Amino acid sequence: PRLWLAAPFGALAAVLLVRAGTGDLDSGIGPLLLVPILAVSGFGSRRALVAMMAAVLAVTVVVGLYVADDEVLKSVWRDDFILLVVGGVLAFAIQDLVGRIRREQALADARSRSIAALSEMTRNMATSTDGAHILCSLIAENTGAVGVAILELDEKKGWRPIAGLGTGPNGRPVAEPGSDSSPWRELKRGTRWRTVSADPDFADFASNWASPEIESIVWQPIVDQDRVAGALAIAWEEAGPDPGRAPLPLDALASEALVAVQQVRLNEQLKTQARTDPLTGIDNRRAWEAEVRRSLARARRSGGPLSIALIDLDDFKAFNDSHGHPEGDRLLRDTVEAWKYLLRTEDHLARYGGDEFMLTLPDTDIERAGMATERLRAAVPRGQTCSAGVACLEPGDSLEQLVKRADEALYREKSRRIPEKREKTVPE
Repeated sequence: PRLWLAAPFGALAAVLLVRAGTGDLDSGIGPLLLVPILAVSGFGSRRALVAMMAAVLAVTVVVGLYVADDEVLKSVWRDDFILLVVGGVLAFAIQDLVGRIRREQALADARSRSIAALSEMTRNMATSTDGAHILCSLIAENTGAVGVAILELDEKKGWRPIAGLGTGPNGRPVAEPGSDSSPWRELKRGTRWRTVSADPDFADFASNWASPEIESIVWQPIVDQDRVAGALAIAWEEAGPDPGRAPLPLDALASEALVAVQQVRLNEQLKTQARTDPLTGIDNRRAWEAEVRRSLARARRSGGPLSIALIDLDDFKAFNDSHGHPEGDRLLRDTVEAWKYLLRTEDHLARYGGDEFMLTLPDTDIERAGMATERLRAAVPRGQTCSAGVACLEPGDSLEQLVKRADEALYREKSRRIPEKREKTVPE
C-alpha cells in the first residue's frame, strides 16, 4: 500500500535528470518540483509530507553543488528555496483541507451507518413481540458491549429492569437503587452517568453483570416528554468508548429504548385490561379461571381443602329499574369495596358476570366458607342483600363440576331466601 510513494519520488528524479541533462539549472522547470510535494500533501501523512519536502531540498542542493558554479548556485538556491517555502505552505494547506474533508466524510459515513443501524433496530422492534430484548441484542452487536439492560422508572415501584442481555443470575444489571445515591439521583435529573473500574464503588455496580471482566458501565436516561421514564445501561469489558463518541449515539439509543419501554407498558396495560373488570377494578371471569386453576393444582398437591362461592346480589334488576343503571353500577362498586376489607390476602374475588361474583377460598372447608359468605352478605351496602352458593373441592372434581355444584347451591339459596325476603317486605 505504501508503494504509491514511488510515484512522487520518481517525479522528483525525473525533474532532476531533466535539469542535469539540459546543463542549465535555470531551465524553467523548477515549478515541477511542486509535483511530488503536492502529491504527498493530497494522499500522504504529515510525516510523509515533511520527508518529501526535505528530500526535494536535499536532492536539489546536492545536484546543484555538482553541476553549477557559485553564481548560478546562489540564484538556483534562492529560487528553489522560495519555491519550496511557497510549495510547503500550499501543501500544508491542501493537506489540512483534505484531512478536514476526510474527517467530515468519515463522520457522514458513521452517521449513515448509525442511521441504518437505528432504522434496522426500529424495524426489528416493530415486527417483534419482545422489542425490548431485541433492542438489547442489537445494541450489544453494534457497540461491542457485553451487557445491555433497559430499566423502567415507575413512580410507585421505583426502578425495575424490563429487559437485559448479559445480566447476572438475579436478573438485575445494577444494584438496588437508592434515592440519594448515584447513578439514580443523576438519572432522575436526566443526567448521563458513567463509572469505570478505577472508581471506589465500581464493584457494587459490576457484580450483577454476567461477565467478570466488566471495566466500564454507562447509564443513559430515557426521557419521555421532559420526564425520565427509565434508563439504558451498557457495560463493556474495556474502558469503553467516550459516551459522546460511542459507535451509536446514546441519545438515539435511549430514544429507541423509550419505544421499548412504551411497548412493555402497553402490553402490560392490555394484559391488565384483558384480566380486569373495568367497572369494579377486580379480576374478571377470565382472570378468575386462571387463578382458580392454580388454586386447584395447589390443593391437589397439598391435599388441603378448597372452597368457592358464587355470589349474586338479590333483586339487582329491580334495583336498577327503580334507581337507574348509574346507581346500579355504584352499588356494584361499593359492594366490592366493602367486601375487600373482609377477605384474606390469599382469597380471590372476581366479577363473574352481571351482578354475580366468584370467590375462591384456599385452605377453607365448606363450613368456614359459609361463615365467610355470611360476613359478605352483612356488608352489602344500601340495605341490599345477596345470596351465595358454596361448594368444596372433592376428590376427582374438575373445575366445571365444582362450579356446577356452586351454581346449584346458589339456585337453592335464592329459591329459599327470595320468598322469605318478599314476605318480610309485604305490609300487614
